[in-house]
Amino acid sequence: MLKKNLLNLLLLIIVITLIYLVIHTKPENNRLDTLTHIQPETIKQIIIRHHGHTSKLIKKTEGKQTFWQFTQPINIAANNFRIKALLALLNAPVDAQYKTIKMNLQTIGLAHADTSIEFNQQRIQFGIINPLNGLRYILYHNRVYLIQDVFFPLINSNFSTLVALELLPHNSHIRKLVLPGQRIFKTAKGLWKSTLKQPTDAIINTLQQWQNIQAFGVHQYLPRASQGTIQVFLDTEKKPLIFQITSTRPWVILARPALHLEYHLDKKNSQQLFKPVAQY
Repeated sequence: MLKKNLLNLLLLIIVITLIYLVIHTKPENNRLDTLTHIQPETIKQIIIRHHGHTSKLIKKTEGKQTFWQFTQPINIAANNFRIKALLALLNAPVDAQYKTIKMNLQTIGLAHADTSIEFNQQRIQFGIINPLNGLRYILYHNRVYLIQDVFFPLINSNFSTLVALELLPHNSHIRKLVLPGQRIFKTAKGLWKSTLKQPTDAIINTLQQWQNIQAFGVHQYLPRASQGTIQVFLDTEKKPLIFQITSTRPWVILARPALHLEYHLDKKNSQQLFKPVAQY
C-alpha cells in the first residue's frame, strides 16, 4: 500500500508537470493550433463524467478570492491548482484534427465515449490513445483532435484527486475541538481552554495548525481500524466534522468515511493536531 500511494503521488506530480510543459513550452514560431480560444477565467462550471460517475464543480468568489467547489458527488472545496491544470485543456495544443465523417468513431473510442468534461456546457469527449504516436483522440464540436495525453489521467482518477488539500472548509473558524483524551473550547469570556489545562499558546498553536495544515494527498477512503476520533466544530456548521485516525505510520491518515475521503499528512508536521505543544 505504501509503494502504491507513493507511485500514485509521483504519477500525479508528473501529469501536472507535463500539462504545464505542454501548454507553456511550445516555441512561438512553431506554435500549434489550440483546441479552443476560450479563456479559462471565463469558466464558471465544470462537469466530469467517467465510467458512470459524475462530478460537478462551480467557481465561487468571496471578496477578492476565487476558488472552486465540488457540488457532486459531495459538497467540498476543490484543489484550485489541479483545477487550473484541467482548465489548461481549453488551450491545449492540437497535433492533428479531422472531420468526424472521415473517422471511424467506434474504432477510436468516441462512438459512445464514457469519459468527458464540460466547461460551461462545452463538452469534450475522450477516446483511446493512438498506438502509433501516443496521442489521445478527443471529440469537440463534431471534430476529432489528437492532443498530448496529459489531461486524461486527472479525469480518469477518483474525484478525491481534485479535492482541496486543506482539512477544513474555506474561510471556516473553529469554535470547539474534541481530540482523543481532551476538549478545546472557548469560555464565555472568549478565552481558549483545554480540559487537560494546556498552556494558552499551545492551544492557539494547535488551532492554527488545524486552520492551516495541508495534506500531501487526498485519496479515496480505505476502511481501516480507527485509532481515535476527532470532532471539529465550526462557527458556520451545526454538526461537527468527524475525522478518524486510521494510521500513524509511515504517515498520518485522517479519514472522513462519510465523505469517502482520507487525508494523508506528514507525521512530523501533524503531531500537534492531536496534542497541543507549547512553542518556545
